[in-house]
Amino acid sequence: MAHPLITALAGRQGFVYLATPYTKYPSGHVAAYLAASRVAGELVNQNIRVFCPVAHSHPVAVHGGVDPAAYDIWTYQNAAFLDLAHTLVVAKLPSWKLSRGVDEEIEAFIQAGKPVILTNPELTECETLTSR
Repeated sequence: MAHPLITALAGRQGFVYLATPYTKYPSGHVAAYLAASRVAGELVNQNIRVFCPVAHSHPVAVHGGVDPAAYDIWTYQNAAFLDLAHTLVVAKLPSWKLSRGVDEEIEAFIQAGKPVILTNPELTECETLTSR
């Protein structure tokens, strides 16, 4: 059963932004994409609208001929979603603490005064982050 911080997001207007590591994921980009997609699916199964840059953009990079590690391209693509999302959910997958993108996403939400929830991939253990 999902943690109450997660279930409270169900049915809300707008969407959550799911932050997951990618570039430094220990098992590579495909494994990062699969892990991110699994967590995004868990959120969808909880009736939560979600945007996950890794789950949504990896296929675009692979099949669209875009460099998957082109940080500036993906930062630009994700900026509007960062602005519009009501909550950041950070999946504590391997290397999440090493991820420049996850770090900047957390900082953006904290600066905007929007909620940040850290969770395990199963969504059963959560904590809120209000500052660093």
